[in-house]
Amino acid sequence: MQPHATPVYSATKHGVRAYMTSVCQDPTRPDQGIEYAMIAPDAVDTPMVRSLDNNRIFYWDELKDLVLGRLIKPQTIGEALLQLLRCDVINGAILHVDNQGKTFRHMECVNDGVTFDPSKVFSTSYVFDQE
Repeated sequence: MQPHATPVYSATKHGVRAYMTSVCQDPTRPDQGIEYAMIAPDAVDTPMVRSLDNNRIFYWDELKDLVLGRLIKPQTIGEALLQLLRCDVINGAILHVDNQGKTFRHMECVNDGVTFDPSKVFSTSYVFDQE
């Protein structure tokens, strides 16, 4: 069995999600007027990603076509942020962004009565112009 190619990277991303899950449940959060959400993008077309090689990523030769074939533009993340900010209630929202579009997901952990409802978003899926 082949190990995951980027275990530390994956662990840190799961850590960010776990942190957001924790802070969005803070019982003082509603009184403070703070909402927590996150954007979870697929691989973004940046100089760092373009410079990856076997010295930085295990099995890069096997993975590079897959990764480079699904890159999204950095401005797509900005568009996603603007869409997220247009939502009335975002606490607990995770906005997954890839080259197929944006998909909202709801964290079921939030229990303060007012949480993100993906069915009330003006658009739950949007295909980006990746030209």
